[in-house]
Amino acid sequence: MVGVLNSTNSLEGLGGRREPVALYGLLRRMSGPTLMLLAFVHIYASALYFNRTSTLSPTDDSLIGIRPAEVLWQTGKLSFNAGEMVEANSSLLYTIFAVPGFSVLDRIGVVNYYLPILNTLFALVTAIILYRLCLQGGTGGRWALFAAALMVLIPATGFWAGSAMETSLNSMLELGLVLAAALASRVNGDNGRLLRWTAFVTVLLVLTRPDGFLVPLCVSLFLGVAKRKWKAAAAVFFPMLLAVFVVSSWRCLYYGQPLPNSVYAKVTGTLTELLDYALSLWSVTFIPGALWVVLLPLMVRFTLETGRIVSSCHAMASARTWANPF
Repeated sequence: MVGVLNSTNSLEGLGGRREPVALYGLLRRMSGPTLMLLAFVHIYASALYFNRTSTLSPTDDSLIGIRPAEVLWQTGKLSFNAGEMVEANSSLLYTIFAVPGFSVLDRIGVVNYYLPILNTLFALVTAIILYRLCLQGGTGGRWALFAAALMVLIPATGFWAGSAMETSLNSMLELGLVLAAALASRVNGDNGRLLRWTAFVTVLLVLTRPDGFLVPLCVSLFLGVAKRKWKAAAAVFFPMLLAVFVVSSWRCLYYGQPLPNSVYAKVTGTLTELLDYALSLWSVTFIPGALWVVLLPLMVRFTLETGRIVSSCHAMASARTWANPF
């Protein structure tokens, strides 16, 4: 993300394009690092509020991921209890990220300090990626910065940063993959470095959640079917398949089942019941979460200037990102 926000009061778009930041008052004179520092402080302060003072905090639910990290640090076994091999966590990668915190803190310290800081960094990078994605989509620097600022300011960002759960990490990776796909769809020829980065993010997504293959699958279809970028599509599709196979095989050998125990505990009922439940969640995730505040100005901008709404791939990934934890 180096060069996204520079220190000369300007924003650097893709392809070397530079656009002035049209901000008023003090913000107009702020450098990129200053803006990022302010964004970090705001997200972290919001995270501390939701983590420690709000009755809405979901940190209790995070125990299924934090406890295995604690046991792994203490015993070397990745399980909820050392004597019983059960994969209670729903995010393998996030549980691994939590392990270093136990080298200096107890469980309360990890939940109250270490993970909120980590999640705040993930959320900040997500806002930067959103800025780049807006520029890639054709918006000017002012609108791109506006969207990124809204992502920083909405309560949902601080809420999930303080949750001690994997949502901020998952958001960063999903939006990062969408940005990589947008770049790959427009470059002439094949960019080896970009394709390797795309494959790497795809693997991380599969490690992050049991349903981590869904956005890579959509992205590979977008690149192959819509853009005829078959090599770029293969750079997403085949690493996704390989990662799913390897992780599932490892789970079968280590735990005796291909999916985390949380999936078997939560995903019950008929397909119709699951779909009805999923649709009902929009009323408690999309609207209260205020993601529409971020997407609305982008949609208006695209509609006014180009006669079309913001790309469906972007909207799908952004909306799904915030609905994921539920």
